[in-house]
Parts: sequence; C-alpha cells; structure tokens
Amino acid sequence: MKKATGIFSLLLGTICLGIAPAAAAAPFATLDKWGGPVGTEVTVTCRGFSPEKLITFVFISTQGIQILASQAADNNGYCTAKITVPPSPQGQNTVAVSNDDGQKISLKFTVIPEVNIEPGRATPGEMVNIHGSGYVPGETTSVFINSLPVSSARAGADGSFTATFMLPLLPTGVNLVEVRDRTGEARWREITITPKITINKTEGEIGAKLTLKGSGFNAETSVQIKFDSIEINVTTTGTLGQFNTAFNVPPTEAGHHVITISDGEHIQQLTFTVESEPPAVPEIVAPKLRQSIPQPVALDWGSVFDLSEPVTYDLQIARDSDFFLLVLNKTGLTQSQYQLTETETLLPNRRGDFYYWRVRAVDAAGNRGEWAEAAAFHVNPADTPPDWMKYGLVGLQVVIVIAFGIVLARALKPGAPGGN
Repeated sequence: MKKATGIFSLLLGTICLGIAPAAAAAPFATLDKWGGPVGTEVTVTCRGFSPEKLITFVFISTQGIQILASQAADNNGYCTAKITVPPSPQGQNTVAVSNDDGQKISLKFTVIPEVNIEPGRATPGEMVNIHGSGYVPGETTSVFINSLPVSSARAGADGSFTATFMLPLLPTGVNLVEVRDRTGEARWREITITPKITINKTEGEIGAKLTLKGSGFNAETSVQIKFDSIEINVTTTGTLGQFNTAFNVPPTEAGHHVITISDGEHIQQLTFTVESEPPAVPEIVAPKLRQSIPQPVALDWGSVFDLSEPVTYDLQIARDSDFFLLVLNKTGLTQSQYQLTETETLLPNRRGDFYYWRVRAVDAAGNRGEWAEAAAFHVNPADTPPDWMKYGLVGLQVVIVIAFGIVLARALKPGAPGGN
C-alpha cells in the first residue's frame, strides 16, 4: 500500500510541476553548391532559426563584406534564399547566415576562375575583349590565340580583369583563345573567325580603281569577284585566308551595284554606287549663226570631259527649232565632229528656210547631259552645171572628135598633099 501511494505522489508532483521543455535545436544551413565562378547562383537552405525572424545573407572575402539577400524564417524557423556570387578573389570565401537573435552559421564557398570572350564571332582587325573573374588579385594573366601572344592584363582587388586586343589575321572557322595565369594554369575559349571585306571607296566613276582587301576566308583558295553578275576578277587567298586585289569599275549604268566576293563556301557582298552627275553641255563650233554651208554637211562641236569616260555624243538635225521634224538622229558618236554620208545628204534649203542642229554628251555611266542650244544653218544647192549645159558640152566634144577624124583621114589619103 505504501508503494502504491508513493507512485501516485510522484505522478501528482510531476503534473503539478509540469515537464521541462526540450532544449531548442541549433541553427543549421547548407549551400547547394560548394563552389563555382563569379556570378554563380547558389541556393541557401536554413533550419532551426528563430521563427519569423529576419535572416541576412552576406558574402565575406578579402574584398570585404557584401550583403546579398535577406529573408524572414517561417514559423518553423525554416527558409531558403537564392544568392549570386559577387566579384571576389580566387579561393575559399565565406557565406555568413545570421539574425538579430545572435544565431549565425558560416559556410565556405570556393571561387573558381572564369573567362569569357566578347564577341564570340569576329573578323580580323576587330577589337576583342577577354573578361576574367575569380583570379588572384594583382596576378598577371596572358592571352594567346593559336599559341600566338596577343594580350595580357592584371587582376584587380576583386580578382577581375579585362584584356583587350585587335584580332590578328586568322583563317576562317573556330580558333582557340588561351588565358594562362602565372602558375601556368590555362583556360580556353573558342572564337569563330568570319570573313571581312574592305574597299577603298564605295562610290565613284566608271573606270575608278577599286582595291579590295579580304580576310577570314579559306586559306590558299581561289576567290571569285563579280560586279553585279559579271565576273571581273579572280584571286587566291594566302595561308591565313587573306587577299588583296584591285580592278576598275566596268561600263555600267549610274546607281547602286553589288560586288560579290566568294571562295565557294563564304560569300560577302558590298554596294558600290556609280556617280550620276551628267556631263557638261558641248559648245557648238560650226555651223552656227544661220551660216550657209555646202554639201557634204560637216558639223563640229567642242569635246566634253567627264569622270566616267569614255564620253559619246547624241546628234540631231531637224527642219524645225522644236526638233519635231527630225531628218537625222545619231547616237553613240565617239568624235566631237560629224560629216553626213551620201545617204544622209540634205536637200538644199529654200530662201528663208533653215535646218537646226543640236548635240549632247553621254558618259559611260549612261548619264545624259543637257542639249546644247540649237544652231541653224542653210544648205546651198550643189555646185553643178545645168542639164542643157552638160548636154551641150557633150555634143561639142563629139563634133570635135568627128572633125579631127575627117582631117586625119584626108591627110592620110594617097595622092593627097603630104600622103604617100
């Protein structure tokens, strides 16, 4: 009986005094990544923190302390947050998780060096940037392309650097860029070389000399050059896919034209504009001022010079000053004078009647100048005797021949004076 009473008393005392609460769990946090380059996104998971208390996430390195995020724990003391690794030196750095209750966890994150190239596709002669992060502060890195040194840079206090250089001549396609630190550790990136064409001028006249320089093509390959659809040149690239060639602008119309360069795999195109300035107006030399001229009619005018040589001339002769009644229309004359042929002979003018003529210049680009001011001339009748005179002269010649024959016959007759 005493034993039962003792047990009951113990239970009652326990109920009255209550049970002491269990000790609070220690805070706990984890990272989903142990390391990575600058810019890595990391998820932080927290447990056992004070419910509904604000938790702060900071990144600690030799660069200093950087607050990355803050988030309140839920009523169970749980939270997750995403942070981005800031610029920081190579090696082990700290992610600290804490709240105002003094709860704090320190986690380690290893920053790994990283390099990026910009742009990833480029042409020889273009500027290229190599961005590095996560390196040792003050450390010098060297940049190579196909083992050729092209640049170097020193990392700043946060472990970052930028190396800038002009892309050298390289064959088309993928080429390797190597970034090497002082320990010899290297990281590689690819850069794709694309063809590039330069031209000494993009507009000009017919006959202008155009110089084309190309790079980034296939090495030691034939390159075809066309002006519109006409092949005008063929050249060969060097060992690094480069070439340098020249040609003259062929006769064509004014305006925009396409130059096409192709090695059979890569095609580049440029636009060249042929000048559209019309040539000057020719000066009328002769005939002018209503001159009277003989047959065959000969016309003369001053030569015109133009950038787009050669210059040709259009010539018109009409019976009226408005040139509605054309009697001659010539194009493409290469000389600054013209004499009408027998089939183009003009009828003589009546008194007070005139012919009118004009001329204009046309350059090799098809630009037509203004017509010269029309000049008038009078064609004289042909300088020949009338028909009656021509026939009379013929008759007289016949009579003379007959008389001479009679005299000669008599002189040769036997028994005649002077005969045998």
